[in-house]
Amino acid sequence: MSNEHTAPRPSASPGSAPDGSPSAPRPGVMPGSRSTPVRLVRDSGVVAYTAEVPASPSDLFAILANPHRHHELDGSGSVQAEVRGPERLAPGDRFSTHMRLYGVPYVITNTVSAVEEDRLIEWVHPGGHRWRWELERLPDGGTRVTESWIARGARLPLLAYRIMGAYARNDDGIRQSLERAARIMAGRV
Repeated sequence: MSNEHTAPRPSASPGSAPDGSPSAPRPGVMPGSRSTPVRLVRDSGVVAYTAEVPASPSDLFAILANPHRHHELDGSGSVQAEVRGPERLAPGDRFSTHMRLYGVPYVITNTVSAVEEDRLIEWVHPGGHRWRWELERLPDGGTRVTESWIARGARLPLLAYRIMGAYARNDDGIRQSLERAARIMAGRV
């Protein structure tokens, strides 16, 4: 099974769900703005959103390639600041992150599976699911950012992820992470 997954491009306008219905506004993000995350997919083992962020791909990649900074973009509240691992990730690198889910602290060690400078970074959870960030430079100097949680090919059957609430939790966390990235990077412009 391939480790590759490229999220589909949005077919809906920003501020709407893929079926064209309005998405719910989030605090700090103006509905219909370019930074409003648009859901690309949420089924078949993938949750993916995309948003336009007012920063260059290299500015965003600098955060994503440094696991010690992942908590800066995390919208789920689960990624903590304490990390063991390199300052700059490369394929095959491992990094351990202190996490907190439902109030329970734990540590997870991920392995980097793909890196393309200023364009893509992906790591694999010990359970086999993947977190993938794709960056696309826009003509105005900003970046289209797509974050995906990919459970296809993971050790657990997809139904187990659904029963555990992973789809809903990751749907919300990814959307909030992209909103956070847009807010943080807007402050740097």
